[in-house]
Amino acid sequence: MNYKYNILISDIETNAIKNWQTLDGLDRMHCFTVIDPTTSELYEFNTMKDNIDEGLKMLQESEYVCFHNGIGFDAPALYRLYGIRFNKIVDTMLMAKVLFPDIGDEDDKRGYEKGFPKKLRGSHSLKAWGLRIGVHKDDHGASEDWENFSPEMQTYCNQDVRTTLALYKYLLQHSTSPKTLVLEHEFAKLIRIQEMNGFPFDVKKANELAKELMVRRVEIENEMQEVFPAKVETMKSVTGWRVEVEGFEYTAKTKVQLKAELKRAGLKQTISDLAEKTGNKTKTIPFNPGSRDQIAERLMEAGWKPAAYEGKRPEINEGVLRKINTKESLKLLEYLLLQKRLGMLAEGKHAWLNAVTDEGRIHGSVNTAGTVTGRCTHNSPNIGQIPAVRSEYGKECRELFTAPEGKVLVGSDASQLELRCLAHYLFPYDSGKYVREILEGDIHTVNQNAAGLPTRDQAKTFIYSLIYGASDTRLGESVGGGRPEGKRLRNSFMSKMPAFKKLLSDVEESEKKHGHLTGIDGREIRSRSKHSLLNFLLQSCGAVIMKQSLIEFALLASHPYEMHANVHDEVQFSCEEEHAKDLGREFVTAIEKAGKTLEFKCPLDGDFKIGNNWAETH
Repeated sequence: MNYKYNILISDIETNAIKNWQTLDGLDRMHCFTVIDPTTSELYEFNTMKDNIDEGLKMLQESEYVCFHNGIGFDAPALYRLYGIRFNKIVDTMLMAKVLFPDIGDEDDKRGYEKGFPKKLRGSHSLKAWGLRIGVHKDDHGASEDWENFSPEMQTYCNQDVRTTLALYKYLLQHSTSPKTLVLEHEFAKLIRIQEMNGFPFDVKKANELAKELMVRRVEIENEMQEVFPAKVETMKSVTGWRVEVEGFEYTAKTKVQLKAELKRAGLKQTISDLAEKTGNKTKTIPFNPGSRDQIAERLMEAGWKPAAYEGKRPEINEGVLRKINTKESLKLLEYLLLQKRLGMLAEGKHAWLNAVTDEGRIHGSVNTAGTVTGRCTHNSPNIGQIPAVRSEYGKECRELFTAPEGKVLVGSDASQLELRCLAHYLFPYDSGKYVREILEGDIHTVNQNAAGLPTRDQAKTFIYSLIYGASDTRLGESVGGGRPEGKRLRNSFMSKMPAFKKLLSDVEESEKKHGHLTGIDGREIRSRSKHSLLNFLLQSCGAVIMKQSLIEFALLASHPYEMHANVHDEVQFSCEEEHAKDLGREFVTAIEKAGKTLEFKCPLDGDFKIGNNWAETH
């Protein structure tokens, strides 16, 4: 197709929106602006000029249309209002996130004394980037009415587009691998659809679970009051004052009241200066099982000696309480767990019951380039932190996330993704030996023998701790030992796996030479610590594979489906039951195809499960 324009820069202004995730409340566009970067000519389109259709036609005549947060807002808004789709979108917010994932560190180096607000640290908003590159956006909109068009609104829109154009040119000077930018844009478009789909949520069952957890929490609170009785604290304030004059005692709650008593008795008020306290007030402080300071205090009084501190405070967490292993510590552990589960479920700012919409879905937000490795981050609420089925109340929590009525849920994940990523990077050093062990042998037994561990399960824990960059102490703790054990395991593994040792050495050398690592898709990966270099490289590799898999699946899928979640190495989507097996197999095929597209050295594989809720499909 021949396009009239190569690329146009644009921004739109609409009425106020109730929900930015779903675009609920969006019903009209007031104006938008277009700049042709080849001529620098600016075009205004608004309801007053009645030329909106003319502007939309212009945008559709361009091969690329560039917005700031265009994938997140402008493009879906224009589709919702006018039913139009663009040929190719360039999103400067997404580009900025990919090119500058650690922009907060850059902001710190730049400083905040030159008019850059500290609250914008790490922000990829157009306002933040306008300040960074010296092309400020307009301030219209902080308190103005967005229900009706105004000339000021058009002026504001014009300046936003000028800032977007300047940012686009700036980002082109810092361009990364084209493969990375294409992948991130395609993936972000699919995730935006997922966000708007939301995840069906069983509100009735969630309320029942919340009630159950609250009842259990009260039970533990009552039990803990008996185990750890309330403390009585003497306060500085007094209960009253007393003075004796010629055998008569005068008392009052305050000195002022005492003076009044003395005056009524015909005595000098200065006698009150001789008064004594009747005592100090006391305050009863019940034990709060949710206070980590109080937990530490009471456990220490019972004889516990802290092994680690956070500043001056004894470290109190699930691991510490589990290690103390007394009846009291395990009850407190359960209490803190209940607090955490209820925070997610019902009581937190972004609790599931607070986030669910009237149609019974949770529309979590996904930052598709939220980390330096390219892995997604999740918020409002964090769908990436739903408790695992094997954890306490994990099954009950996952059962709340369901399929739409009349449909089934399909969960698919990549098999041994992190170890296959490791095998990919080991390939040049071991001629594919680790790959063959994954495909034909038992890789955990191989790791067990290399580390000199007694069980296969310990080998699983060990290898993941190792590639996550664990210290000797952490390595030892992962198998129930300490630092000496961790050091022994590391040395044993390195001596029997020389390819791994050489990979680590080369990774460190590459980062030292270039200031970054290069990901499987060509992106730059920066790490603050040499201990996390391999972890970052493998994490980025896995993230890119899953992003490519979703893109492949969108092309392969032979039946309609709704995507609901993408979390690390798994996806959850719904469909008609009769199509579930086909789509499940197609996602596994998409994973395999992603490996081939990325020229991955270790063949990829996956699995899928079909069920009615997330507990059944993962």
